[in-house]
Amino acid sequence: MKHSKSRRSKHSRCKCGAYLPLSPADELAQVKLEIEKARLAKLREDLPDPDAPKYTAYEDLPPPSPEDEARFYEEFKRLYNNIVDRREDLFERSN
Repeated sequence: MKHSKSRRSKHSRCKCGAYLPLSPADELAQVKLEIEKARLAKLREDLPDPDAPKYTAYEDLPPPSPEDEARFYEEFKRLYNNIVDRREDLFERSN
């Protein structure tokens, strides 16, 4: 028994090993399967990488060095004084 060989996506194998045309229902099932495979691949691609670095919670951070702490307070004082000075300027202009 001889069967013509065609594209595998549109054909199925019979018992003798040859390819036979798929029914419309089988073609639809095959297309749905391909769509689901693509959807699964996309979901796997969107999963977070287990080897990616994890972010550290604030509580887990070591305390700042004395230099970092001093730098922070100096910057904080500078910003605070700028705010106070501007408020005083605005208050003086309004009177």
